[in-house]
Amino acid sequence: MSQDKDIQAARVAFEAVYPVPAQCVWVGNGYAATGYNAWDAQTHCHRWEGWLAARRAEPEEERPSNGQVSAAARNIARLLLGDERKVDCDIVESHIRELLASPGRGGPEH
Repeated sequence: MSQDKDIQAARVAFEAVYPVPAQCVWVGNGYAATGYNAWDAQTHCHRWEGWLAARRAEPEEERPSNGQVSAAARNIARLLLGDERKVDCDIVESHIRELLASPGRGGPEH
């Protein structure tokens, strides 16, 4: 996450979960407490470092191929009804793609 754009995106996501407390400011690529006894601000700084470390530790997500999604749809139909011909597998595929694209699953808002 060395690029400014990545840092700013991480900052926006972080602040949505952890609002910036009093006596805490953004400096360079991180937060700094503006007072010696600003414990909430110091905790915020440490949370930010943990947030970044967790993001760096996340493995790159592997996206399934179209063939893998189609096979999964057929398997689901087979498991549910015993015969994939009884189900419109295209609908099942579209639901699988929707789930894969949802936030928190590597979709547009990830």
